[in-house]
Amino acid sequence: MTSAVPTSGAGTYHDGRSSLGHAVRVSVDAGILHVRGDGVEIAVPVARVRLEPRLGDLPRRLDLPEGASVLVEAGFDLPDADASAPARLESWVNELEIRWGPALAAAVVVVALLWGGIVFGVPALARVVAARMHPGVERQMGVQALATLDRLALEPSALPEARRTAL
Repeated sequence: MTSAVPTSGAGTYHDGRSSLGHAVRVSVDAGILHVRGDGVEIAVPVARVRLEPRLGDLPRRLDLPEGASVLVEAGFDLPDADASAPARLESWVNELEIRWGPALAAAVVVVALLWGGIVFGVPALARVVAARMHPGVERQMGVQALATLDRLALEPSALPEARRTAL
């Protein structure tokens, strides 16, 4: 069973010139968007209104001509809005955003790709780089790495000189 999409409801009107919001009621009748309340009385053809795509349960913004906008509840929709391919794609993306299954599947895929990249990708890339590295550069990197280890992590040997020489 599908729920009815609201085409009227409460909103907050912003005139685009100040940050002051006005409490309003928004409704659609015969292809006209009506915004009424708190000193605001506007009627705009739905064709001139741009409805921001859904993003989960966040309020949606109706962009009106001349920079004005109205924030409405997440479920608000324009009944005469164009049902073009982008609108259908936005609807599909919204369905994915509000369901746990696809989000969990995406998280598993990301973790698997990261694991595969670390376990298989890094060694493969290291082999390619090592095969192309000039021996002089490799030697200099070794000297710098040993100097860094000596400075940060290693201590002088406690073995007697004779044993060190033998080793």
